[in-house]
Amino acid sequence: MSKNPFPKRLKQAREARGLSQGGLAAALADRTGGELTQSAVSYWESGKNLPATEMLRELCTVLGVSADWLLGLDDSAPARGGQRIADEVAALPLEQRRLIEKLLPYLKR
Repeated sequence: MSKNPFPKRLKQAREARGLSQGGLAAALADRTGGELTQSAVSYWESGKNLPATEMLRELCTVLGVSADWLLGLDDSAPARGGQRIADEVAALPLEQRRLIEKLLPYLKR
């Protein structure tokens, strides 16, 4: 395994989801309510730059992988369970996704 597996794993997870770099940037921008460019994703995948912690969380959500896997702390294959639900939630508007995030702790009880 390379010193920093993040760039390779990010690309692998993005491609597994059928997203282009621009598509991933758009999905992240939609989730965060901000702006993100394809070149930012390109820089992450080339290892020239790393995402901020908040963006890493969003990356994991959009791509359906754990941060441990994406960062190379866990070598097991990325989880695929619940993918349909994750896809449906990811397609919701930002406000509705935030409501679901608030409900999750109650559903886990």
